[in-house]
Amino acid sequence: YHNAKKEVDSINPLAVRIFAQIKIEPFYTGELRKTIMEETRCTKSRFNTALKNLQITLNIARSNHPDEKLDCWLPFSELYPEIADED
Repeated sequence: YHNAKKEVDSINPLAVRIFAQIKIEPFYTGELRKTIMEETRCTKSRFNTALKNLQITLNIARSNHPDEKLDCWLPFSELYPEIADED
């Protein structure tokens, strides 16, 4: 975890904006994409890249709740606190 984890600020400003939304409340991909694209005027490709980078750097994760049918994003540390709190 600690080798892969990177601070959100080190990714890019769009990733920072996406993470800020997810940190406030969990978001489904479609509604998150629509919100961010309207606010920032970014392309779908840039949004998808920023979302992937947030996953790769262990800042966000998909909900693992069995009732979720769509991808719902949460901060990694909220979904896996036992991993995120390790030294």
